[in-house]
Amino acid sequence: MRKIVILILLLSLAFGKGQIVRDFGSSPEPVPSAASLSSFVDTPISLATGVPSIEIPFFTLPTSNKNFSISVGLNYHTYNAAVDKAASNVGLGWSLANGGVISRTITNGVRDEEYDDPAKPNYKKNLYDDIYYYNVPGNSGKFKFVRDTINNTFTVNNISGNNIKIEYTRNSNTSTLILTSFKITDSK
Repeated sequence: MRKIVILILLLSLAFGKGQIVRDFGSSPEPVPSAASLSSFVDTPISLATGVPSIEIPFFTLPTSNKNFSISVGLNYHTYNAAVDKAASNVGLGWSLANGGVISRTITNGVRDEEYDDPAKPNYKKNLYDDIYYYNVPGNSGKFKFVRDTINNTFTVNNISGNNIKIEYTRNSNTSTLILTSFKITDSK
């Protein structure tokens, strides 16, 4: 019976049209399914913040590491149910926990890598201020890139301070940082 309920839920998410469709490609916020995860970092679930832990677990996927598994389920955060928040693909206030995601919030209205061509008249070596959020099984947090405009080098600042390693690859653009992939490693 439980498998049937999960199948119906997944099909309704894939084909349901009950919510307003918005274009988030030009928005400073990530798509709602990823943006909802940042609330868990900015205002963690705890008695101190007053945010209750509301979860609906579906199942756990085993991995090749016996000490590590991936839980799949729904998590609710009260801050995601605000009037000005867009609903994720699983509903207003809810997030689908199903592995990992990295999202970005554009903080000043312009992407960090906006100025990518020094031949353009508006080019400048801008400081970076976009915030990246990550959510991986058992760990979540945020980081940003710090740009040394004199040497045009980039470093990662793990704002959350947890014990993870954040690596990235970039394309060969010498004018700015254009990311191609991330790798986040923790103790597991």
